[in-house]
Amino acid sequence: MDKNNRILDKASLIISGNRILDIDKTDAIKRKYRADQTIDATDKMILPGLVNTHHHPGMITSLNFGVEKFVLEDFLNDIYYPMLTVMTSEDAYWCAMLAYAQAIRQGETCLNDMFCKTLDRAKAAEEIGVRAVLSSEVADLVPGQDTIQDNEKAVVEKNNAASGRIKVWFGLEWIPVCSSELLEKTRELANAHKTGIHIHLNESLKEVELCKKKYGKRPTEYLYEMGFLGHDVVAGHGIWLSDEEIQMMKKTRTNIAHCPAQNMKTAGGVARVLDLLSAGVNVGLGTDAYPDMFETLRCAKMIQHITRLDATIMPASKIFEMATTNGARALGLEEEIGSLESGKKADLIVMNRKTLRLTPRPTAFRGQFNPFPSLLWTSTYGDIETVIIDGRITLNDGTLQTIDESKLMDKANETFQNLLEKI
Repeated sequence: MDKNNRILDKASLIISGNRILDIDKTDAIKRKYRADQTIDATDKMILPGLVNTHHHPGMITSLNFGVEKFVLEDFLNDIYYPMLTVMTSEDAYWCAMLAYAQAIRQGETCLNDMFCKTLDRAKAAEEIGVRAVLSSEVADLVPGQDTIQDNEKAVVEKNNAASGRIKVWFGLEWIPVCSSELLEKTRELANAHKTGIHIHLNESLKEVELCKKKYGKRPTEYLYEMGFLGHDVVAGHGIWLSDEEIQMMKKTRTNIAHCPAQNMKTAGGVARVLDLLSAGVNVGLGTDAYPDMFETLRCAKMIQHITRLDATIMPASKIFEMATTNGARALGLEEEIGSLESGKKADLIVMNRKTLRLTPRPTAFRGQFNPFPSLLWTSTYGDIETVIIDGRITLNDGTLQTIDESKLMDKANETFQNLLEKI
């Protein structure tokens, strides 16, 4: 996934410290280097780690998918916001631990993670080894939620923690539960601390209607006129954008986190991804609360096929670009991660090619070899054998290296039951 989308066969990659030192044919690598540790990747694919640009922790997944008749606004008001109100620091820590373990198993080496109690999530991210951009879900019009002061404290104490692996941004829930003063203060603080902003934006028709009723403007129009948008903003979803709002996104270089699987689950709508990309807006991929990144990749392609009645659009390589280089760009990390290149951080995944789902193995067809379609349609996160983040092996031969998975599941189940009893 470098600038030329090179596909190398019979090649090897050398890691020194937390960075990629060299990539070349295996014979050349063996002549130049002697490794302290070797991972045999025969019959395997080495890919950049996936970047999840809009993520919520795993407990939310359980609540989200435990509701049969799901209406977004009802879920938020009746279940989600009350749960955040009663959540303790330990609850948030185990929620985060579960989420980050799931992410590593899915090949997500970097997360743009939005939730409560950011300091406790930062502790979890440091311990488990994931790369994370963390933000709160500040909402001053909903009682009991994280405050802008909580978020700023986390920025001061944890931004650039773990040798830069942990970033902290400012985070806002969505415009209907945020005052104008809060929105303006968030932009002011993000500028002062030189960090980013993560917000849900144009996610539902209800949100658009509420903003028009309250401010006489659509959500993105309102933020644009306020001077809130910018290259340091990731807008989650961006489904219901008008032509004018897409141009505002382009002009301000605001990033969109496309979450197709979750949007389908909630009947939120279909984001205008092709229009956004054509306009030059940077679009990454996010799971939101959906528990499968590879399924999210597939949905990103299929949802455009069916709405446009055209199976030739959204090439598989473009989908993986959205999940790697575009995601890195959205988080201001494109010089560090998102592709396999000498000098970049060693964030990568090793996937098994010798599986029933990948048999027969894709080979050159009419003189060209393109592994992306078969990788997109047939691979699952179960094919991921090794995950390396910041040069550290966090998943080895399918086993998590930085936490006891059995203990984690027990603690997560216990935490989840306690939360259910509180709300």
